[in-house]
Amino acid sequence: MKLKYILFCLIAFINAISAQVVINQSKCFGGSGLDYAEHYCLTSSGGYLVCGCTTSMDGDVSASISGGVDIWILKLNSALNIQSSYLYGGSVEDCALGIIEFSPNIFIVAGITNSPDWPANGSSGYGDDDLFVMAIDSVGNELWSRRLGGSNYDRYPEMIKTRDGKILISGMTNSANNEAASSHGRQDGLLVKVDTNGTVIWSKCIGTIGNEYFNNIYEANNGDLLLAGLIGSELWAVRCDSIGNVLWQGSYGGSNMEEAYSITELGSGRIVLSGRISSIDGYGTGNHGSYDILLVCLDSMGGVQWSRCYGGSNGDTYSFSIFHLQDDEVLIGANTLSFDGDVSGNHGYIDAWFLHVDSVGNILNSYCLGGASEDLVFAMGLDQHGDNLMVGTTFSNNGMVSGNHGQSDYWVVSYTALQSKIDELGGRSFTIYPNPGNDYVVIKFPEETSQDLYIKDMTGRIIKHFSIIENPINCRLEDMGPGIYFIGSPEVGYQRYVKVE
Repeated sequence: MKLKYILFCLIAFINAISAQVVINQSKCFGGSGLDYAEHYCLTSSGGYLVCGCTTSMDGDVSASISGGVDIWILKLNSALNIQSSYLYGGSVEDCALGIIEFSPNIFIVAGITNSPDWPANGSSGYGDDDLFVMAIDSVGNELWSRRLGGSNYDRYPEMIKTRDGKILISGMTNSANNEAASSHGRQDGLLVKVDTNGTVIWSKCIGTIGNEYFNNIYEANNGDLLLAGLIGSELWAVRCDSIGNVLWQGSYGGSNMEEAYSITELGSGRIVLSGRISSIDGYGTGNHGSYDILLVCLDSMGGVQWSRCYGGSNGDTYSFSIFHLQDDEVLIGANTLSFDGDVSGNHGYIDAWFLHVDSVGNILNSYCLGGASEDLVFAMGLDQHGDNLMVGTTFSNNGMVSGNHGQSDYWVVSYTALQSKIDELGGRSFTIYPNPGNDYVVIKFPEETSQDLYIKDMTGRIIKHFSIIENPINCRLEDMGPGIYFIGSPEVGYQRYVKVE
């Protein structure tokens, strides 16, 4: 879905403090054309991979594969300096919309392609627009790639690594063959699970004879799948078991057009669904004007706990990112044209807008990042130091943005929101070793203490919760997959931990 609204850039380094945000690092990357950043991941080596697509052939972009739109992946160090740059794709248009570190030095990329000559399986009953998934190593070598979908158009891929060590991709299909053979009608939500070599394990279409699709996927703590998207003209939430069987589904909206973009599970087991709403009735009661951001909090069985509209009078939309904080609080990354209502500090036209709400939807913090033109956020989470990180695109070259190379750039910002930092990262109150480690980690405090500690993944989800009953304590990690985690608590801070195979 994001590909339809791509407009991006990145902010050059500033060290500014406002009443709400401290910018740690912000940089622009790109060339004289259009450069669209879509997603990022932390790497176990201490840096980042940022993915998207480009039409540039100069500046930070070394060459072009097609002369059209190519997949562009940037490898950055912890200071957001370029280490390497990689291009992929075929002869027409290709864009990466998601990236994860599957295992140390192996990365999985998902996106959309309409090139007939890439990936290599493109001639087997596939159409103009298809999903793709590929694997690359730490120096950018393409290990494998494959096309997913059918003979019509298939779009809007989102990707997660599942607890059983596989890859699950959600999206939209208008096809009725190949991975979309179980289609119900015009458009369906599509789920495809592949193994570490890209071989399809299973695929499933979810929907009716009308229009449905998925924009986001999240794996719940019990292994169920949570999906967000559109059904008819309303926000759509679906809970499936681990093999795609629907457990429950719900739609939320009013009399106009609405759509869900992101979903997450809170520590309590409740679910928050985020999207946009233009109605002023139904779930749109309280709409501030044009489109608003709509949050719907559900219990684990889909029952509505509360809902609320957020925004201003000019339009607020595309809440592609949602991050679970502590105490059932959430941080929403969206885009706004407003200057009033819940929005303040807009720098010009369209700004990246961040909204921090508590467990019942009350606003704790609201702030904008950007310049005088279009500045959009498409992914957010943690940086390598435990601060907030956002990735998106900017057309600006003023305000909080400098160093734009052309029309639009990749935009990467590390920042601290003074009232809603994603948990303070400590590092001096206790030690953890070995790091990197494997099946266990030792946690040692300088003196005897009684603490509750948490292990979180990069989405903010609590993986483990345990009490310090001895010092030092040996914590077993056999049930955790390889990846980057944060260990600690709000009281003592969090430390970055890398688990290897």
